[in-house]
Amino acid sequence: MECGIQVFMYTSTSAIAQKSYDDIIFANETWTLPENPVDGAAYSRTKKVGESLVLSANGQNGLLTVAIRLCTLFGEGDLALTKSMIEVVQNGRAKYHIGTGKNLYDFIYTGNAAEP
Repeated sequence: MECGIQVFMYTSTSAIAQKSYDDIIFANETWTLPENPVDGAAYSRTKKVGESLVLSANGQNGLLTVAIRLCTLFGEGDLALTKSMIEVVQNGRAKYHIGTGKNLYDFIYTGNAAEP
């Protein structure tokens, strides 16, 4: 606000709506957020705090804010997800799964996440 910014968009995460490893199906902004998302994982907790701060600033001194809750991102410069997935396959660990294997999980390319 001190810099004269009129609109601020915060990139949050869908993980803030997860209690643990439960499925999130048709979630929206009306869902009550768990006290400790994903069993208290630091990433989810800090994203939840950040989102709360950004949204609480909405309307103050003419500032408009929004938070978008994205799933896992991948793309250029990614040193975590893509590398880890390749290493899992190369090490022969991709042939195992835990549970029924029917759980759904989504990923989004960073360029598509930034598309207006």
